[in-house]
Amino acid sequence: MKNYKGYAPRIEYSEKDNCLVGQVQNIRDIITFHGNSIVEVEKAFKEAIDFYLETEPNLQGPSSDCIKGDSLTSEQAVYFRNQFREARNRVFQDSEAFSEILFAVERLGSYLIGKIGTLDSYRSCIQELANQSTLAKTIPAKHSSSHIEFHRLYELVMQARNDALHQGAYARHLTSRLIELSLVLEDALMSKGKLVRDYMVINPLCASLWQPLSFIRQQMLANSFSFLPVQDSQGSWKLISDQALAKYLRVKKSDRDKRMAQTLAEALKDESSLLLLSKTVKPSEDVGKALELMKESYTPLLVTTTVKLGDEAVKEKESEEIIGILTSFDLL
Repeated sequence: MKNYKGYAPRIEYSEKDNCLVGQVQNIRDIITFHGNSIVEVEKAFKEAIDFYLETEPNLQGPSSDCIKGDSLTSEQAVYFRNQFREARNRVFQDSEAFSEILFAVERLGSYLIGKIGTLDSYRSCIQELANQSTLAKTIPAKHSSSHIEFHRLYELVMQARNDALHQGAYARHLTSRLIELSLVLEDALMSKGKLVRDYMVINPLCASLWQPLSFIRQQMLANSFSFLPVQDSQGSWKLISDQALAKYLRVKKSDRDKRMAQTLAEALKDESSLLLLSKTVKPSEDVGKALELMKESYTPLLVTTTVKLGDEAVKEKESEEIIGILTSFDLL
């Protein structure tokens, strides 16, 4: 149910009263209402607010204690987005690790309201942040068979969380809802993102020349990666792809076993095309330019920064250090 004149309702079903009961949640005064249907309870909510505004001598406006989502700095938004992204990655590897996303929601909520609370106490501020994404209301209203409105999604997460923690059930259901909720919040947090650094994956997993192909293959499969950055013997950053590795290993079993045990350096002596040239981009570049570079090569971009090397006795040199990786997937 939507807010009315800035006041946010919380609706629950009461078995005792056999009806829907509600309370205004973003105000210190206690305002309650009830009804036998959504239409009735919404009407009762609006009437209760109107009556309160007309008759209360010490009127309280809706609480504005939370930090507004659109006032978060770019650095803060990226920080919390990364919390959700990392939590989702862990959940993909273990579907019952739903608590990781819950922790991310709680960290964001506690920051927005400025204190440790409950999922319920965070709801109003998190909803306000989520509304910066079209996925919170507009898209679900148009495509209700594919998306759930954020306020309902949040309610489902709260209910499923209690079931999972107190009854040991619905863990997978909760995980699915939390992933949906996470994606909405990530989209909201990045509503103003314009630069490569806002979207890149920091500290990416890299392959090394001394590692056996068996291990590189394992890392790709375990993390669902199609590319891994590699620094070649000349110090240049390149990429090894799952396609190139699959082609190299897809030979008869005896040869495959030998190749699997080869280090990447040894394999490159037999097949130099294992490594692909990679375009690089600086973290301060606009994402529009990054997308144009991707169109040219159809490979991820390596995000680099220039590091100066050497001391007084050695002429200063520069080296490109990889600090992130940017794929089209990260920009979705």
